[in-house]
Amino acid sequence: MLATLPDHSQPVVRAAAGGLTRSQARTQARTRARTLGVAVYGLGTVGSAAVRILQSGAADLDAQHDLRFSLRHVVVRDPLRPRAVDVDPVLLTTDWARPLEDPTVGIVVELMGGLDPAGAVVRRALRAGKHVITANKALIAADGAALEALAEAHGVTLRYEASVGGAIPLIHTLQGTLVGNRITRVTGILNGTTNFILTRMADDGVSFAAALADAQARGFAEADPTADVSGLDAAQKLVILARHAFGRWVPSECVEREGIEGITAVQVASARAAGEVYKLIAEAVLDGGSMRFKVGPRRLAAGHALAQVRDEYNAVQVEGDFAGSLTFIGRGAGGEPTGSAVYDDLVASARARVAGARIAGGRAGRVSAT
Repeated sequence: MLATLPDHSQPVVRAAAGGLTRSQARTQARTRARTLGVAVYGLGTVGSAAVRILQSGAADLDAQHDLRFSLRHVVVRDPLRPRAVDVDPVLLTTDWARPLEDPTVGIVVELMGGLDPAGAVVRRALRAGKHVITANKALIAADGAALEALAEAHGVTLRYEASVGGAIPLIHTLQGTLVGNRITRVTGILNGTTNFILTRMADDGVSFAAALADAQARGFAEADPTADVSGLDAAQKLVILARHAFGRWVPSECVEREGIEGITAVQVASARAAGEVYKLIAEAVLDGGSMRFKVGPRRLAAGHALAQVRDEYNAVQVEGDFAGSLTFIGRGAGGEPTGSAVYDDLVASARARVAGARIAGGRAGRVSAT
C-alpha cells in the first residue's frame, strides 16, 4: 500500500484536556503549510515510476527540504488493472474532474499524454490555482505559449522538464546554469527509439523493419511508432528546447522534418565502411535575428561525440557565447529516467508553492527573432 504521510489538511483534535499548547499549534500549522497534496493523472510506465520515486523519496524530502507530499488522487482508466506500483485503491478514480475540485490538492501531475483530455486537465488545473507538472511533449509543443501565460495569470508554475530528454536536466540548465549565455545552437539526438533502431542496424546489419521489431519487443518503441520514426517526436522536443534556448515559441510546422523509415541496411553498411554512422539529428540555430529548425537523418564521422551515443540514449549539444559547447548525455526515455525528471519538477513546484513563487518564464524576451 502507498505509504502516504498523514493528512494535515484538517486540524488535529487532541483527546487530552486543555487542547494544544501554543508551541504545538505553531508546529502543526507549519507542518500543514509544508504538506502538499498531489494528484497524478495516468499510472502507466512513467506514472508508476514517478509514484514509486515519490514514495521512496519521502524521508529525504522531509529531511532536506522540510516538505511533505500527500498523494490524494490517482486518475486511471481502469482501477482494476494490475499495476507496477502499490497504490491504495481508495486513491484511484476514473473521474478526472474530481481532483481539480479538491482544495487539498496543490499540485497536479499530468502523465496521460496526448492533447485531450490532457489539455483540458492542465488548463482547468492552472485556472484553479494548482501547480502543474507534465511530461506531455505533444501538448507543450502545441500549446506551450498559452499554457505558460495561463500559469502566469493565476500565479502558479507549469513545469515540463520530463517532456524532453528523460533524466537529462536540459530545461533546468537552460533556465538556470546557462541563463547568462546567449545560446546560438542546440543540436542533438532527442529520440531514443530511433537511436536504438539505427544502432541495431549498424551493429547487426539488420533491416529497418527488423530493428524496429526488436525495439518494440524490448519496450523501446510503441505499437504505433510513427511519431518516433517520422521525426515528429524529435521535432516537438526541439520546439520546447528552442523556447528556452532562444526565448520564443514556434509552431512544430516550422521544423523541417524527415524520418528514418527510408534508411536501408545497404545505406547503413555503406556509411560504416566509410567510417560514419547514421543518426537522427535535431538542430535549432539562431543566426542573427532568424531561427532555423531541422530534424533528419545525418551521416556523422565515427569520432563525432553524437556518433558515439548508442541505443536508447539521448545527447544534446548546447553552444553559448560564454560557456562554449556543452554536451549532455543520458537515458532519454523509459519510466525511471522520465519519472526522475517528474519528481525533480514536483519538488521545485512544492518549494515554489510554499514560497508563493511565480513561474520563472525561461528566456522569454531575451531574443527578438523572426
